[in-house]
Amino acid sequence: MANGILGLLCKRHYPGAMDIAGVRQPASSWEHYIATPDAPDMEGRAFDNKAHRVLNELWDFYRCEEGIMPRAMQVASKACYKLVADMLYEAHIQVIIDYKAKIEKVRIYKGPARDIRLTREQYLRVPPWWIANDYPVLGNDSGPVVLVRMAGYARGCPAVAFDDARCIAPSGQL
Repeated sequence: MANGILGLLCKRHYPGAMDIAGVRQPASSWEHYIATPDAPDMEGRAFDNKAHRVLNELWDFYRCEEGIMPRAMQVASKACYKLVADMLYEAHIQVIIDYKAKIEKVRIYKGPARDIRLTREQYLRVPPWWIANDYPVLGNDSGPVVLVRMAGYARGCPAVAFDDARCIAPSGQL
C-alpha cells in the first residue's frame, strides 16, 4: 500500500523538464527529484527539494512508531529509486492503452500494448496526467520523444530514438 501512495506522490510532484548537462531533458531518476527545489504548498509547507516533499507527504497517510522514522524514511527513499524508473516505463505503456481506449474505443491490456507503436501525433493526443504540463515542450518539439526516451532511461537505454512512424529502441525493445 505504501508503494502505491509513494508512486502517486512521485507522479504528483514530478519535476518535469530540467537542464541536465546543459540540455533540456525530462527528469528521469530519483536523483532529479533530489536536485529539484520545492515550492510552498497551499498549507505553506515547503521542503528542501521534491524528494523531501514526496517522502514527507507519505506521512500524511501513515504513522510510524517512535524511533522508527529515520529507518522508514531510508526505506521509502530507496523504494522511490525503483518507483520513478517504473513510473517512466509504465507511462509509455499507459499512453498506448489510453490512446486505444479514448481515441479508437478499443480496450487493450499491458501485454499487447507493449508491442504497439504509435506515431508522434497519436502520442500527443493522450499525455499522461502527471507530465501533461511539460509534454509538448520537452524533447524539442514533442512530448512523445520525451516519453519514449524516459522509458528508455528508465530501462537503462538512454539512446532511445523516435521515428515519425514508430518508436525504436536498441535491439527493437521498448
